[in-house]
Amino acid sequence: MAITKHVEKTKESISKILKQAKDSLKLLEMLEQETVAKAQKFVKNAIPKDRAKLADEKILAGLRKLGVATQGEIKALKERLDKIEEKLAEKDAQPKD
Repeated sequence: MAITKHVEKTKESISKILKQAKDSLKLLEMLEQETVAKAQKFVKNAIPKDRAKLADEKILAGLRKLGVATQGEIKALKERLDKIEEKLAEKDAQPKD
């Protein structure tokens, strides 16, 4: 009985952590979209001769310095979460002794 309660509490804790991770990813995506939009607006409003200096790599480097995750990093995090969920589902599907 005690083991069953412990397993259930562990499952609940893991579910909460996974939900928080997914919510964090959604927040990161929103921040990324806002930051990219602001960067694009800045580039559009730049003086024409300065536009050449504002290459994509410079913008990305600035975003990295600010700690904004790239789409590739967010995708990698999503894949890791999916793998963790799959492993947990496999463990739940295994017969219990």
